[in-house]
Amino acid sequence: MHNCPESKNVQDEIETVEHSAAAAIKAVKGTSAAKILAREFGSKQFERLYKASGSPILVTATTKISVPAGFSINGGDWSAYQTFVPGALVYKLFKTHGADLFSANVRDYLGSR
Repeated sequence: MHNCPESKNVQDEIETVEHSAAAAIKAVKGTSAAKILAREFGSKQFERLYKASGSPILVTATTKISVPAGFSINGGDWSAYQTFVPGALVYKLFKTHGADLFSANVRDYLGSR
C-alpha cells in the first residue's frame, strides 16, 4: 500500500513475495494447499475508492447503441429506459471498465461494501 502510481516493478516484486510465501508454507506444511495472493494498492486504487465514496455510479462514459425495443419508466425526478443489449457489448464494456461497470447494482455482492 502506497500513494504512488502502480508499476510493473512493484508487480514483479509482489509476484516474488507470493512465490516465496507459497514455498515457505509448503516447507512447513508439506503441501501448497494455501493460495497466496498479494496485490499492489497504489494511487489508482485510492482514486477509485475516493470516487466511489461520492457516487454510487462509477462509470460516467456515454455509449451510443441501437436497440430494437424497450419501454420508458418515469417517476418523480427520475426516468429510466428498459431494454436488452447483446452480451458482446456488455463484455466489451466490462473489458474497458471492469467491475466498476456494475457499481450501482444493489444486487452485487455486498460483503465487502
